Amino acid sequence: MSRPVRPHQLVWAVLITLLVWSAMVASACVYVEAHWQAMVPLRGQSIQVRLPSGLRAQADVRTPLQTRIDTRSTIAVPIHQTVGVELIKPVSATAVIHTVLPVDTSVSVDQEVPVVTEVEVQVPLVSWLPRMKVVLPVKFSVPVRFSVPVHLQVPLDLDVHVAGRLAGPLQIPIHTVMHATVPLHTDVQAEVLNQADFTLLGLQDPFRLTIHEALLRMPLRDIAWCHNITCVPSSMTWLAGKR
Repeated sequence: MSRPVRPHQLVWAVLITLLVWSAMVASACVYVEAHWQAMVPLRGQSIQVRLPSGLRAQADVRTPLQTRIDTRSTIAVPIHQTVGVELIKPVSATAVIHTVLPVDTSVSVDQEVPVVTEVEVQVPLVSWLPRMKVVLPVKFSVPVRFSVPVHLQVPLDLDVHVAGRLAGPLQIPIHTVMHATVPLHTDVQAEVLNQADFTLLGLQDPFRLTIHEALLRMPLRDIAWCHNITCVPSSMTWLAGKR
């Protein structure tokens, strides 16, 4: 069996629920007010500004300056580059050669040397007679075969005339400094900037400024909520005033 709910128990339950809900709403309001920001776009807004006394500032004064330059300036231009030159006509030149020519070879001889001579021979005819001298002509060939190594250093001093055509363009490196005079005739426009530090003394009159376009960010705790004429400050501002 379920027990019936009494009226005072129902009232207590409703009160506890309201207290919990109120605490949650208050916590959410405090968090939003402390951490959230309001963004207000401003366009063409006219405001009035009063600078406080003792404010330190710096002023920039820009003065336009117009003049004309009429002069001639001498400049030095270094040139470091390689230029390709193509020669169309034949090129002729005289080359002087001073060198030593090494010779390392061998001389081979392979031939037959003809020999023609006379040989004197004593021929015995009869044993008791003296020998008779006989001259016999002799003709024959002697083969000669030999090889002689040659090792020489031959000095050469020659003046050679060379003529011909170049197969491609000739690459000529150029490393020089060119001095040139440049005329300058022009109008010059510049700005002269002057900076001055100053401090405001005394109470200054307010002046008007116009904000063309801006996005204003401010914490919700610094905003006072107004309805008709009555303004209700935020909780943080109200508590600070109470202190």
